[in-house]
Amino acid sequence: MNQRIGRRGSCLVIFGIVVVVFLVGIGVVAFVTLRWIHRQVETYTATSAVPLPKSKLSDADYAKVDERVTQFTDALNHGQSTPPLILDEQELNAYIEHTHPNDLGKEVYLVLDGNQVKGEVSFPLDSLNVSWVKDRYLNGNVTLDVSLANHNLVVTAQQIEVNGQSPPVSFMRGFSTKNLAKDATKNPKNAAEIAKFESIEIKDGKLIVTAPPAATP
Repeated sequence: MNQRIGRRGSCLVIFGIVVVVFLVGIGVVAFVTLRWIHRQVETYTATSAVPLPKSKLSDADYAKVDERVTQFTDALNHGQSTPPLILDEQELNAYIEHTHPNDLGKEVYLVLDGNQVKGEVSFPLDSLNVSWVKDRYLNGNVTLDVSLANHNLVVTAQQIEVNGQSPPVSFMRGFSTKNLAKDATKNPKNAAEIAKFESIEIKDGKLIVTAPPAATP
């Protein structure tokens, strides 16, 4: 039992780096909202959450996803050869819902569209402890490009919409070229975990996480 708990804990730490994409998406939308929200609270926020889609994966099918993630992580930790971990939209969201039931699982849903991630968000702003957004919600979506280059996570925002409103084109022009995950590797622990991956990509509506080739004995 303790071995299983240890494996799952390691799994969550490593695969949690992938989930950082969602956190970045939330951060992007929050940043854009707060940029204009002070003068236009009613324009960019709402008084209630919006219902987000939920994964339709059965418990039995999710158990198989959980086992695949764990097996992939075990191989990654031991430098063993392993096929890429491939998750479709339903599997990925089921993983988030099961591992983050009290926050991301309720506040974010990811749509894997072609080679991009489209994050749908309904985020309570009370957690920001800002009086003028008390009891209000950030409802929006963000389209992200995600990749791993030289062991650095690269996340760029291609489109942002908050409460049905888009930020000015001039803002997006400068913002869309920024790597929103550039600080992810500044934390030594995050850097070490990210370095374990060979690549992370969204392709044909699937998340593909690849491990490096097995070390030569």
